[in-house]
Amino acid sequence: MSRNRSPATTPFEPRLPRFTSPLRPVVDVVARIDASVHRKLLFGFLIGALLLVGMAILSLVVIGRMNDRVVELNSLREKATSGQQMLYLVSAQRHDRVLALLTRDAMHNHEMADAQARFAGLLTAMEEGDPADAGLVRNVRTANDDFTRAEARVLALFQSGDIAAATKAHIDDEHMTADALEGRVGDLIGSIDQRMGQAQAAFASDRGFLTTIVIFLSATSVAVAMLLGYLLSWAFILPVRKMERALAGITAGDLVQHVDVPNRDELGALARGLNVTSERLAKLFEDERALTEQLGVTNASLARASEAKSRFLASVSHELRTPMNAILGFTDALLAGVDGPLNDDQQASLGWVQRGGRDLLGLINEILDLSKIEAGKLTVEAEPFDPRELVEAVVAQHRSLAVQKGIRLAWHDAGAPAEDVLDRQRVRQILVNLLGNALKFTRQGEVDVETGGASDSEFHVAVRDTGPGIAAEQHEAIFEEFRQ
Repeated sequence: MSRNRSPATTPFEPRLPRFTSPLRPVVDVVARIDASVHRKLLFGFLIGALLLVGMAILSLVVIGRMNDRVVELNSLREKATSGQQMLYLVSAQRHDRVLALLTRDAMHNHEMADAQARFAGLLTAMEEGDPADAGLVRNVRTANDDFTRAEARVLALFQSGDIAAATKAHIDDEHMTADALEGRVGDLIGSIDQRMGQAQAAFASDRGFLTTIVIFLSATSVAVAMLLGYLLSWAFILPVRKMERALAGITAGDLVQHVDVPNRDELGALARGLNVTSERLAKLFEDERALTEQLGVTNASLARASEAKSRFLASVSHELRTPMNAILGFTDALLAGVDGPLNDDQQASLGWVQRGGRDLLGLINEILDLSKIEAGKLTVEAEPFDPRELVEAVVAQHRSLAVQKGIRLAWHDAGAPAEDVLDRQRVRQILVNLLGNALKFTRQGEVDVETGGASDSEFHVAVRDTGPGIAAEQHEAIFEEFRQ
């Protein structure tokens, strides 16, 4: 029986940290979401993953823009380089013309023609480039055409040998058109430089924007992850703490526990199960207490009944032993020939009466022994006797039952001692119980009794039968009261 412990008289006050936070309402909202714990966690991880994916996409877009700026800068640098080369080629042409007029060496005119051809190639490449430069490139083309015509007139005069006229044409016309061409090329270079500055500024702006995005989204991701982790963790921790307090209370003996959690997930189901378990435990405790009180009354009644039974058995056994002793006394006197000699049949019949009377007296003594056992006053009285004779008598006593059930009852001696010192009555009780149970529970077949043990200076009895036997799980209950 379990210990009596009243849930109402054992109050339990758990000492666990309480949760106080301005976010408590938000935690309750998260707890009330009708979704499993698994889905809530997946949702939290999904939000964090989406923030990271968004940061990655924006970063890729900005990096793409920055790459376009780099490509644009490289193109503008190439144009600026081409513009500088064009300025150099215009200056080279003017230098070659001056040298040709001063030295009258035609080789300088050829070098001027080469510079002019290279200038024309660079100009053509400019025209095929960015349409944004089309207006300035046209101005350069127009100025270059004027310079080329003036150059052709000076070259014609030089080739005719009129150096003075060629020099005058150079100063009046060719030199002025070269200045105009350099101005147009300078305008083109200035425009390219301005666009390069704008591209560099845009690149720096994109880089700053990318840095800002990365920092902002990283901080946002961390903040959102921490917030979701905080909300989700407390949405799980709070019900666990409440259930922990309830279980601690149940362990301490306060079975009346009720857990209120807003969760609509596995934790909510667990809390409801805990409440049901607590209610059932409290009801079982009350039932146990009522049963204990009832059993207390029942045990007292059983004790009184047992005492009355013992008194009755003692009284009956004493009343039966008196006439049985008288019967055995008359039988002994007849067998001793007090009233005259007896023939063989009469002696045999009186012998059976004598043995039956002694067996009946043994049964009466057993009834008396039951009361002694219950009173704790039974003693063992050892005496020398022939155990084979005792076994033969017990077998003969049960032979009629064996014949009635159609069971073959056999006894054979494998070397029992001729004499042993034991409590004859207790040995007989054991043999009667063993053989009686064997015959009682054997429906067909045989019951075999074997005695032996003389070689070991002991007395052995084995009873074998073809009955159902005793299941292994019932071996522990063999010697319990009121059990078969």
